[in-house]
Amino acid sequence: MSPQKRQQLYSGTALIVLGLTLYFLRSFEGLGRSAIFLLVGGAFLAAYFYRREFGLLVPACLTSGLGVGMLGEGAFLEGYHSTLVGLGLGFVAITLIALLYQRQFHAWPLIPGVVLFLLGVPDAFDYALTNWPLILVALGVLILVRAIGGRGATPS
Repeated sequence: MSPQKRQQLYSGTALIVLGLTLYFLRSFEGLGRSAIFLLVGGAFLAAYFYRREFGLLVPACLTSGLGVGMLGEGAFLEGYHSTLVGLGLGFVAITLIALLYQRQFHAWPLIPGVVLFLLGVPDAFDYALTNWPLILVALGVLILVRAIGGRGATPS
């Protein structure tokens, strides 16, 4: 089977599973909803690590990010738009996991990821100004990730 055909099969299957999961989520509340998102995201992530198909990483991170956002709604993300924060972190995770696991750098998920995260955190810019040393920490992490990525990291 050609790689393009295989990718289409995985993408179609991912959309069907995601659509059915979202359809049946309407009957769950609270922890049940976030747990289902985390389970589905975990299944996609396991499939990604097994097959090394980038197309599986996208629904894995986005679904898991939504699950984390829902889980944190009444807890650690109190006062934030938790779904936006979780989805933003999911987009950023796509770039980080692909870089660490496949040594491929994909810049496109960072754009919606950062925008969604900043929209989800009401006073993100004020927080950044008062806690500016954390920006240095984030830059250091980026430099380390680039160093671990080595020469195999290519911008896309």
